Amino acid sequence: MVGLCVLGTCHLTACKVERVGNGNRSASGSSSNDGGGARTPKQKTIGLTLMTYNNPFFSVIKSVARKAAEAKGLQFRENDAELDSNKQAAAIEDFLAQGVDAILLNPVDSAAIVKSVEQANQKGVPVVTIDVTADGGKVATFVGSDNFKLGVLTGEYIVKRLNGKGRLALLTHSNVTSGLKREEGAKSIFKQYPGIQIVSEQSTRGERLAAVNITENVLTANPKLDCIWAVNDPTALGALQAVKQAKREKQLFLIAVDGSPEAVEAIRQGGAFAATAAQFPQRMATAALDQALRAMSGEKLPPFFPIAGSLVTRENVASYPGWAE
Repeated sequence: MVGLCVLGTCHLTACKVERVGNGNRSASGSSSNDGGGARTPKQKTIGLTLMTYNNPFFSVIKSVARKAAEAKGLQFRENDAELDSNKQAAAIEDFLAQGVDAILLNPVDSAAIVKSVEQANQKGVPVVTIDVTADGGKVATFVGSDNFKLGVLTGEYIVKRLNGKGRLALLTHSNVTSGLKREEGAKSIFKQYPGIQIVSEQSTRGERLAAVNITENVLTANPKLDCIWAVNDPTALGALQAVKQAKREKQLFLIAVDGSPEAVEAIRQGGAFAATAAQFPQRMATAALDQALRAMSGEKLPPFFPIAGSLVTRENVASYPGWAE
């Protein structure tokens, strides 16, 4: 999909992985002396903060980014923001205080994170956003899927399967750019078909447990429903649980975005979970780290570095490569 290369001639020493936030302490990466009077260059440090570790998509990003950093001789600091924008802002403050050379950022909230991005800008620390970008501040580049296109893929599948006529419920997460773009992409298709009715729109913030409770209410309020569109796989899997409990698996189908192992397995089983527009977090992580290194070397980057996705259905699931790290 994406061929990667690393620019720059920094001489980097052995890697040391460290954590920041959630009560973990980190040491600073200062210059060292080789005993003969010469000083070795300061080891470069990357800080990564993700909106949550409680999602397999982000777990893959964390793992792959860490391994890629180790392979390039970088110090690596990581933070789980736990879906709390204040915790994420504090983590970025810590990164900057510790003198990181670049930040990989997956915002909890695209608007709330702007001030933190601006703080990094003031210190000359490049910020590369992953999967979700910020609404302001200067981002070196945004590495992610074309989420609008992924939304279009889901919308096209729904319209085709329903022959242009049906009742839909949307489980959304518009506080982040990725969720909003997916929703906009799907709706751009729906609006072309007057027979497609959106009878419910509820925000789950992309959380599985929230999706269970919300879907229960949606199903109660809508005895006739043809499809549930979910902003991500965890949301869809939570909705699937509610659909099973209500014994309505044969009455409707679900579609989402991510391509996670559990969702793919649900598709293979042939139940209500019909399709997912797959992303590739492993490619996203390696590309983000590469772009951060380019930014550190002063290279001007494109505003968006896209990672191609694809629709996974019952018909093609056997050939889906998955999220192998």
